[in-house]
Amino acid sequence: MTKNDIISELVRRTDLTKSQAIHAVEALVEIVGDALVKGDPILLRGFATIKTVKRAPKMARNIKQGTSVHIPSRRQVKFVAYNELQERINRYHEAIIY
Repeated sequence: MTKNDIISELVRRTDLTKSQAIHAVEALVEIVGDALVKGDPILLRGFATIKTVKRAPKMARNIKQGTSVHIPSRRQVKFVAYNELQERINRYHEAIIY
């Protein structure tokens, strides 16, 4: 689902105009991004927690050159679905016959 898909769905489900929906989605993306940059978690009850976690430095192997490469520590975004969302996802996929 793209940003345009989200905007279209927001217009369909609410009484917002397309212009208002565009501003709302762009503001939400900016707010979430700013919070994650500062290290603040995003807690959306019943949906998920989005937070940054610190990854430890590690050594990796460049197979082609046969050398070791040091990967420094870094911050990474982690999405953790709440149980309600996870259950909805599993129920939906159990109903689909592959």
